[in-house]
Amino acid sequence: MNVGVYDIHLTYVEVLLKSMIEKLIEKLIELFSVKGHKNTAIKAGIFLLVIFPIVAVVTLGYFEGKKNLTDLIVARRESIARVGAILMEERFNRLSDIATSLAARPVLRTAIENEKWEDARTIVKDVYAQFPFVEHVGLFSPDGTIRVIAPGFPGVEGVNFAHREWYTAVINSKKPYVSEMYYGATNQNTIVIVVPIMNEGGKFVGLLTLQIITDTLTGWSKEIDVGQEGFMYFVDRRGDVAGYSNSPAHAELPNFSQRSYVKRVMQGESGIEVISAQGDQREKIVSFAPVAQYNWGVIVEQPNPPAFVIRDKNLEQRLMINGLILIILIFSMYFIARFIGVLNMYRQRERIFLDSIGDGVVAIDRYWNITLWNKTAGELSGWSKEEAMGKSLREIVKFISEADRKENITFIEDALVRGKIGFMNGNTVLIRKDGAEVQIGDSAAPIFDKKGMVIGAIIIFRDVSQEREQNRHRSDLAYASHQLRTPVTKALWSLEAAKDKKIIEDMRREVDTAYQAMQSLSRLSDQLILVSKIDQKIRQVEKRAIKLTDLFDPSIKKANESGAQKSITVLSPQLSASASIITDQKLSKYIIDEVLDNAVKYSSPNGKVEMTAEIKNEELVIRVEDFGVGIMEEEKPLVFVKFFRGRNIDTTAIAGAGLGLYIAQEYAKLLGGKIWFEPKEKGTIFYISLPIA
Repeated sequence: MNVGVYDIHLTYVEVLLKSMIEKLIEKLIELFSVKGHKNTAIKAGIFLLVIFPIVAVVTLGYFEGKKNLTDLIVARRESIARVGAILMEERFNRLSDIATSLAARPVLRTAIENEKWEDARTIVKDVYAQFPFVEHVGLFSPDGTIRVIAPGFPGVEGVNFAHREWYTAVINSKKPYVSEMYYGATNQNTIVIVVPIMNEGGKFVGLLTLQIITDTLTGWSKEIDVGQEGFMYFVDRRGDVAGYSNSPAHAELPNFSQRSYVKRVMQGESGIEVISAQGDQREKIVSFAPVAQYNWGVIVEQPNPPAFVIRDKNLEQRLMINGLILIILIFSMYFIARFIGVLNMYRQRERIFLDSIGDGVVAIDRYWNITLWNKTAGELSGWSKEEAMGKSLREIVKFISEADRKENITFIEDALVRGKIGFMNGNTVLIRKDGAEVQIGDSAAPIFDKKGMVIGAIIIFRDVSQEREQNRHRSDLAYASHQLRTPVTKALWSLEAAKDKKIIEDMRREVDTAYQAMQSLSRLSDQLILVSKIDQKIRQVEKRAIKLTDLFDPSIKKANESGAQKSITVLSPQLSASASIITDQKLSKYIIDEVLDNAVKYSSPNGKVEMTAEIKNEELVIRVEDFGVGIMEEEKPLVFVKFFRGRNIDTTAIAGAGLGLYIAQEYAKLLGGKIWFEPKEKGTIFYISLPIA
């Protein structure tokens, strides 16, 4: 149940404000429930008071939405330019890789090094067919003279191009290079991908070029949707433009180097500029991004009205939707008043649920002021909700230690300061308003806000007087059992001494019977003490490494000694001498002793008990099988219950109190393991599973 929706996380001032709001809502419910004309004006005023802020919010939301959508569209324009830059960089990289791969062909390098240009022509003549976007492939001698152009072009071979910027760049860097745009010897606007050709010894022997016309770049720009009436184009490091207004490859290259956005992109910047309308040109949005690796840039232009068509449509839709909502809201106001009453009913029901909890529930803020107080808290403390709300917890609720009479609030500090669930110690009492004391127990849990910060705590407390009385009874039982040990031990010593003396046979039988009875009484005393420790949860687990042979051998020896009277043999498992686990030796040994002892007790004379053990899935699994009386079907659920003994055994002949398997099961749980059994037609198989670490 969510008890904090309305009442938690409140300071004292907020509690008062909450109370005022609740009273206002109640008045509104009462007002809207009254029929007639008396309250019409008041209702109309309240209606307008509610509607006006909504209209104001809708109006402000419209303009805020317009701003946000505008920012979004502007950001999208810049993203388109960045995508274009990524596309161009990827294509230039691909062209460079193709050129580098061609230049690295051993047969081509050998032909050029030996100046066998016709052989080289044969090697590259089909390149343009494999890569349609390549206009021409050129092979140059080291001095910049073109020796081969494929496909052939009249008057080009034999021309020296050492004056080109790309020749100088490659000669100096010996790396692939993407040239600026220029009107080439093939009478087209082109760019050239240039790579050096090196022989096997690393000597520069020539150049290979891939000539790409600017129409190819224009085709690249059309692969990206830039919006209605928008277009993308590219600028080289000089500011020359390719792809602008669909200019053909043979037209003169426009130069935009003086435009502000071109200057910025050449400096490696990306961004957006709004260019004002000039003459018959409309206002336009220009976004740009650099292709830094090659010192090129990508420009995206779009006229202003088309750029914001989507935004304007979205705003129109929003306006229509908000108008529709407003109309619906006006017609819904009448029903809202009635819904308030329904909501208030649910709130009251939630409070009823909270007050129905049998434990005291108190919430405080980080200043220890009470923000929640249920009915049971009032009954236990004697303070009413009206008296407690908004007051300091330590002023109203006094938790003290029964032992030293000091205030006990450590468990609350654990919740408020450390953000952890804190529990009361076992001797905490609550001082009621009338001064009476109530023994209590339970816990405090932190309250977190959305950021994970502790803003308060919920304290749960209940009357534990009856529980403590029961614990005292358990303690008294354990004490009595402990005290019983001394006389029983003395009696056993005396009986042992009597057994060793020469006495007549009839007296020996009586002494043996008395000795066995005292042994059973001693075992019962020990088991009662163990049960008391289990019930009080004071048995600690102390794990350490132990060899399996050290764990099993004493138990098997003890079981064989016990079974010797009935000629019962306990078959031990085959174990590696070095096998070991990490466990509590005392607890584990008790479990094994108890299961083996039961198997021997309930086995038929001249029988056997088989014990096996294996480690699998990080667990030690022990299997103990006997061939005795077995377990009756209807008694299976009772095997691990305190004081249970089967009806199919002679309890006068077989000693026991029905506590052994209960203790063994509880010890297995403490170790993180378990015990279970499989009944057979004759006998029973018990399993023990213990973690190995």
